[in-house]
Amino acid sequence: MAERCAAHGLRLVPMVVEISGGWGPSAKQVFKTLARATAERSGIPDSVATCQLYQAMGVRLQRANARAILFRTVASAANCSSRALATTSRTEAALLLCAVPACGS
Repeated sequence: MAERCAAHGLRLVPMVVEISGGWGPSAKQVFKTLARATAERSGIPDSVATCQLYQAMGVRLQRANARAILFRTVASAANCSSRALATTSRTEAALLLCAVPACGS
């Protein structure tokens, strides 16, 4: 993937994100660079651009987490095996009961 990015004049920067929203050092450096560029282009303070960027990335992270949970829940429901259902959390089980018809119907 890094080679494909380089072929287009881009640099791939791997980033670590904790489920709770903690960002790794490389992510923080990229965000700082992006926020500074946004602030210069739009005329807003760096601190505002940084705050907006972290908020937007936090929302994207939560959406991705929700999508992953829903995908796994629906896949478990389609399987309808007790083993698959046993691996779901209580939250996922609640989503499963609300989102999918009962097994065998």
